Amino acid sequence: MIIFGIIYFAICFWGLKMSQKENGIITDFMSIDKTLSVKGIFVMLILIHHAFGFCPPQTIADTWLYEFKCFFGQLVVVMFMFYSGFGLMHSITKKGKSYIDTIPSNRVLKLICDMVLVVLLYLPFSIYTGQIHSVKQIALSFFGYSNVGNYNWYIYTIIWAYLLTYIAFQICKNRPYIAAVTVTVLCGIYIIVMHQAKPNEYYWCDTLICYPMGIWFSLLWEKHIKPLLTKHIAVWYLLFIPTLAVFLWVHSMSGRFIYAVLRAVFFCVVAVMITMKISFNNAVLRFFGRNIFGIFIFQKMFFVTFLVINSM
Repeated sequence: MIIFGIIYFAICFWGLKMSQKENGIITDFMSIDKTLSVKGIFVMLILIHHAFGFCPPQTIADTWLYEFKCFFGQLVVVMFMFYSGFGLMHSITKKGKSYIDTIPSNRVLKLICDMVLVVLLYLPFSIYTGQIHSVKQIALSFFGYSNVGNYNWYIYTIIWAYLLTYIAFQICKNRPYIAAVTVTVLCGIYIIVMHQAKPNEYYWCDTLICYPMGIWFSLLWEKHIKPLLTKHIAVWYLLFIPTLAVFLWVHSMSGRFIYAVLRAVFFCVVAVMITMKISFNNAVLRFFGRNIFGIFIFQKMFFVTFLVINSM
């Protein structure tokens, strides 16, 4: 496994650049290429995270890599949530109501169709590997609430995020700030409901709070956040250092759901602020960032197939 770890870090550091701007902020850190590269970093980390479920650490070096992936844990999906909220709000700002009206078909329905296809592919595969599924489990799998061996919770959560956004903006019409408040409240309600429904499975909802954070960042960046951070180079450091300290403190806490949510919030802020200073941008990272869905969905099939072949 350590070989994959070395390759991972080499790819992450390939093409890395520090900000050379006077104000210290990379102006295009939220561009498509830059965000795809950041997504790529975490997609690859997800692969390492899940690979350890099939190949436990064998050496001391493996253990170091294992501890590294454990440090991040569920935080690997934080930036996906944040960028989804940011991207959706950015599109709404540019295109208005015409874009909002397409959310059910272009976002929600597309994800459901993708999930149906995944279930139809995974079902015979899981049966072949000896898994047994009830009719109810299979039915719920088509919407992501259950699974037939595939990873599903993220798709289910993001479908709800898009639906709640659509509802909020239909209700609030041309009032984006009120709509953003509504999305935040609705996501908060979703988090509470899902925590009650799955109290021992925090990952179903603890990172969703980063989705409305992305919406708010899109609304506030140009007029409020950017002027504050570029006013003086010291401002970034005065905000980053205490935020990092709070994140590390919250990260050290465990056992309560609120800590998991706060961990996601502060990690999101830390990660976004790092991308303002450090540019991650290369073709390999962009490839992984661009193909999140396929990699996320089919990785388990790959790992299981590898183990079956390896055991022959």
